[in-house]
Amino acid sequence: MRKILGSMIVVIVALADVNITLSKTSLFVKEPLLVQLQYRDKDYERLAWVKFAPKRSENYEFYLLSKQIGDGSYTFTYLLFPLHSGQMRISYTLQYKKAALEQIRQDILGTGYEQTEPLEGKIVTLHPQSSIIGVKPVKKVDLYGDFTLKLQIDKQKIKNYEPLFLTLRLQGLGYPPKLDPEIVHLKGVKILADKPKTTLHYTPKGVKIDYIFSYALVAHKDFTIPSIKLTEFNYKEYKTLHTPQVPIKVIPVQLTDNKNDPAKLVPLIKKIGEFLGYVAIFVLGGATSLLLYLFVRNKEVEDILLARNSKQLLTLLILRYPRCFDEVKNMLREESRLLQAKWQVLKGLKRCKRLRS
Repeated sequence: MRKILGSMIVVIVALADVNITLSKTSLFVKEPLLVQLQYRDKDYERLAWVKFAPKRSENYEFYLLSKQIGDGSYTFTYLLFPLHSGQMRISYTLQYKKAALEQIRQDILGTGYEQTEPLEGKIVTLHPQSSIIGVKPVKKVDLYGDFTLKLQIDKQKIKNYEPLFLTLRLQGLGYPPKLDPEIVHLKGVKILADKPKTTLHYTPKGVKIDYIFSYALVAHKDFTIPSIKLTEFNYKEYKTLHTPQVPIKVIPVQLTDNKNDPAKLVPLIKKIGEFLGYVAIFVLGGATSLLLYLFVRNKEVEDILLARNSKQLLTLLILRYPRCFDEVKNMLREESRLLQAKWQVLKGLKRCKRLRS
């Protein structure tokens, strides 16, 4: 029995070949490191599968970029980011499973029947020699890599009930940053933030990053969008990214002012169409609101009905109902479904009042 075990170990060593390659051995915290793990086996025809990866650790993060299979060669390429400074050990785990050659060929070619049972064989686990890297410290910054920061607004003059749409875009190559979505803070300005849109693409040189933060701002008086600053280390030097200050002029206008903003002349056929649309809304579920509007002349309901477009209704909801109608607000931001939005708001007024009280 001992002779058999001894011969098995010799066979494994003779037939297996492990090669580990690092793109560098000295780097900064959160600087990308390319790790290539290669396993060769002369007895590759009996291989059912191969797994080769760094061990999980709190000291680094890693992502699989590619897996290449040739005749007897398995190459795994990983992108790794060290998270702490100092001397760091990267350990690895190699696993593979071998089965009888007949089983492997049968699994590849098929038998005409669905294969429901796994291949019989032995799983071998090896722990190749660890790699040692030196990680240099970095001052605490917001960004690790090379980035650009851009701010865009749709206008610099708004009415006091009109939202200003602001977009902040971060693009670059490096380590994926963890930024607070509420990166824009303005005293005396109501801010509605959309869910950030994040795009990550993993490459041998790092992670390509594209973050888009979108906001709707509403104010009653003039204000200035301050410079937004983010600190960066691009693995060579420290930098500060910043956007310019932008002054915003707010024109005081009443929400519904028939004297200064008279109703536009609308063709009779269009008026009839709008009226039928409102009738459809109330028939579908807003009968209570209709009675309230007709008999009590509720100002709250009236302002909702008189909102002329999606922007005006969105502004009204932001100002009066900051804790309600989140789905409707998002709908108004993405699509112009004014009638449907009004219907949902009218139906939810009673519930919203309970939340506000």
